Amino acid sequence: MPNVTPVWVWLDPSQYKWLSTEGNNHREAEEEWRALQRERLHLPEGEPLPQEVHLEILALRASNWPRQVHLVEAGFRRRMALPDLVGPWKPWTDEERARQHVAGRRIGTPHQYFDHKVCYDLDAALVDRARLAAHRISEPYVAALKAERLVGRSARRGRAAQQRREELQGEIYTLGRIIRQGIGLVMPSQ
Repeated sequence: MPNVTPVWVWLDPSQYKWLSTEGNNHREAEEEWRALQRERLHLPEGEPLPQEVHLEILALRASNWPRQVHLVEAGFRRRMALPDLVGPWKPWTDEERARQHVAGRRIGTPHQYFDHKVCYDLDAALVDRARLAAHRISEPYVAALKAERLVGRSARRGRAAQQRREELQGEIYTLGRIIRQGIGLVMPSQ
């Protein structure tokens, strides 16, 4: 089993609904397949399926009956393969890596509101690459927010400052943003 890390992601309602619907549809399709296997093997209800059938289910699940996490990770991988996130990126410094484990919103990230917070166990190496890419892409925008005094206790106020802050914040990447964009790549357009 690959090394995974739990990642909390805020999703918008359309993404959450699509992932839930697809996950449920695939679960039902897998259950139908299990029933067919039970019938083919003449197993009475309640008798466990043979180990070979369980192994076949595990092998088929990601491609035939992907759960939410499979769909999310497939989109996440596609998004990370696009040129703007591939890198190469300067590696983490020890201080930067330590800051990644501090709870809370990152400096300068926009206040966005989504309806559903969901936890997925995603490939740890992929998550680390995405965090590094997001950090490196965002560095100049966070620096500009600080230099122009658009964040923090002494932040400038007013309409022009707010517009500039929103403009710079729109360029900041987060792990959640990358994952949401990835879901958008696998989710059918509506």
